[in-house]
Amino acid sequence: MMTKMATVHAQQMWEYMSIARKTEDFLVNELNDAGKLGWELVNASHHKDLKSVGGTYCWTAVLKRPLVLQPQAKPSESDVAMGVGAVGGESHLSSASLPSEEDTSIFDLRQEQPEE
Repeated sequence: MMTKMATVHAQQMWEYMSIARKTEDFLVNELNDAGKLGWELVNASHHKDLKSVGGTYCWTAVLKRPLVLQPQAKPSESDVAMGVGAVGGESHLSSASLPSEEDTSIFDLRQEQPEE
């Protein structure tokens, strides 16, 4: 009698990010930059911006990429004050700290040097 062996694979884990922009051109530029960093578009929607007074519309995109687990570093006090948290060993700005203008400088990447 043969016994069947079950193979258990690790479940893929994902990290998610959202981008909100007032124009399609700004959104497409951000998506292309994020795609070069391994982000994949999951959903995009064009909807009324609830934060604007004039009832303007904006684009919101949701992206995902495989989560690479790394030893988590404890965020420094200055990171906590700025709304930055360690997720999978990488720092991400919380959505509460993001400005609502078309300022894309918040997405500039910084290469952090490992502590020795």
